[in-house]
Amino acid sequence: MDSERLTSALPARLRESVTARLAEIYELRIYSGGAASAVTKNGILRLGAVSGTEFSQLFSRLCGGAPYAYEEELKRGFLTVGGCRIGVCGTAVVEGGGIVGVKDVRSLNIRFAREIKGAAAPLFARLGGNVSGGLLLAGPPACGKTTLLRILGGFLEQDQGTVIFDGQCIDRVPAYKREINTVFQRYALFPHLNVYENVAFGLRVSRTPDKEVRVRVAEMLKLV
Repeated sequence: MDSERLTSALPARLRESVTARLAEIYELRIYSGGAASAVTKNGILRLGAVSGTEFSQLFSRLCGGAPYAYEEELKRGFLTVGGCRIGVCGTAVVEGGGIVGVKDVRSLNIRFAREIKGAAAPLFARLGGNVSGGLLLAGPPACGKTTLLRILGGFLEQDQGTVIFDGQCIDRVPAYKREINTVFQRYALFPHLNVYENVAFGLRVSRTPDKEVRVRVAEMLKLV
């Protein structure tokens, strides 16, 4: 679901206002039986009220009519729909000391995913030529963190410069052939595998010898 299809799921009263200014909207904040607003590059834009019925219909459309299919994400407080991150606020269902679900969803925060040309340029300038021993990227929205990670992973092509990995230019190497893994902010583990086997999975798929798998997995687990 891209931005245009996402806006088509909005209540009719909001759809026209959002569509007209979509290019400048970063996120939508929608409350059941309350106000709706948009965060734009120029500040907050008030969009009017959303009834409880309209909100319920919107949530159902975003889930494709099957919210149970998003249970793992919902209990973590979000939906990922077509690349757009949707924050969800409701009442947590707790069993055995853990959150097993969410009910009575009453607000949504829809962030539109879009490429911002040159957003990662300041980050590249700060990184310099080499990165080793681990790196933490932290910064405000739209400063280029995700853009940089997508470039490294091969999901986006950079506007300038080259990506060097292990002394080799990998600009033309497709994502599935790069020795770089990207773990997105969503449920991405194999529930039938333990921690060790989840870490070892990629190495086993690439037919890495067992002895090397044991060494490399141990090194990674020491970091956490």
